[in-house]
Amino acid sequence: MSVPCDCCPTGAPRCALVGVQFTGVAETVAQAGWAGNLLPTIDGITATVVLSGYTSPAGIAPTPTPQATYTHTTPQDRVRGLRLWNQGGGNLVDLDGLGPFVADFYAGATLLTTLATSGANGGAAQNLLLPGISEVNGVDRVVLRNLGKLNAGTAAPLWRELQLVEIQTVFPCRRRSGALEWYNPAGTLVPSTDIIPCPGL
Repeated sequence: MSVPCDCCPTGAPRCALVGVQFTGVAETVAQAGWAGNLLPTIDGITATVVLSGYTSPAGIAPTPTPQATYTHTTPQDRVRGLRLWNQGGGNLVDLDGLGPFVADFYAGATLLTTLATSGANGGAAQNLLLPGISEVNGVDRVVLRNLGKLNAGTAAPLWRELQLVEIQTVFPCRRRSGALEWYNPAGTLVPSTDIIPCPGL
């Protein structure tokens, strides 16, 4: 693990909900009139005015046909759900985001679990978690279907980024300023708001 040189390791490790980028995305079932721009939703850039997600015919009812498949080259363990940065463009509170949708979590050809959820209006990251303390292992594919909108507009449903949410071990260190910070094994800074009690302890 690497941490900044002026951050001294201190204390016992904890657990956190950590976002992990997908390595691939594609529209795997197309729908006439739905035009997708999905690659920007896995690039890790959440501050952008690029319209990513879909433009589609007017109407607010969830559309069962189109499917977007997110993949990871390495199966991921301790998956708790998804992290969504909703909305698109320069206005992140105009209800053009992804509304209700269904996410199927797979390990190879095996369906592990299904999450029925909804994005909310606003630009902040949203954790969409499996019920209770459920977690799944070996996830290499997530299929989004039954896509809905927050409004009936044609430039919708839009979202800027979608990631897996996993439980990871994080390690504390203290800056010379006295600030306490948390880092995962890859050396990525984890917000203190994402620290959770370690399941089973």
